[in-house]
Amino acid sequence: MLSLVFSLIGRILAWLINAYITVLFVRMILDWVSVLARNWYPRGVVAQLINIVYSITEPPLRWLRRYIRPLPLGSIYLDVSFIVLYFALVVLESVVLIVF
Repeated sequence: MLSLVFSLIGRILAWLINAYITVLFVRMILDWVSVLARNWYPRGVVAQLINIVYSITEPPLRWLRRYIRPLPLGSIYLDVSFIVLYFALVVLESVVLIVF
């Protein structure tokens, strides 16, 4: 019975991590849309959903940006905080699935 409870907890945690990874990818797509379609201004419900996505994903990205500087690539800088957060979440999900 106890192992069933731990298995359920592990699956719920893995699902939450996977959901956060999905929100992170939505954030990445929104960032690219804002770069490529400068004339697009979201309104109404879409603007509220975008605000929710940014409010969920910005705190860990901001924290990582304090410690990881962007990589200079010629005249541009590559922000690797997104990549680091993604891989950390994938590793965390794997650990949760192994432990539980």
